Amino acid sequence: MPPLPAEAASADQAKNPDSVFRTADPDYNAGMTDAATVLDLEGLKCPLPVLRTRKALGRIAPGDRLVVRCTDPMSVIDIPHLCQESGDTLEAREEAGGVHIFTIRRRG
Repeated sequence: MPPLPAEAASADQAKNPDSVFRTADPDYNAGMTDAATVLDLEGLKCPLPVLRTRKALGRIAPGDRLVVRCTDPMSVIDIPHLCQESGDTLEAREEAGGVHIFTIRRRG
């Protein structure tokens, strides 16, 4: 399933603030070979990104990946701290054009 265009993702997020979709597109998943759940939280401010990340982690199977995209500057502190508290693994963290992208593997 290809990723949604930014306009469609934003419109979908407006309808469903917990918008989560799955993609197997390796370009969208930053070179990962397996599918990941992508959580688009761009535009949300603290504490919403970390709260919605915690909720999404509870919905995926152990061992699955969650890719979180957000623009909140506090997420660079909050999301790694969440991973440390929950025991999930923060596999990658990057910043591209003001968007912070976190790749988390669910513990288990």
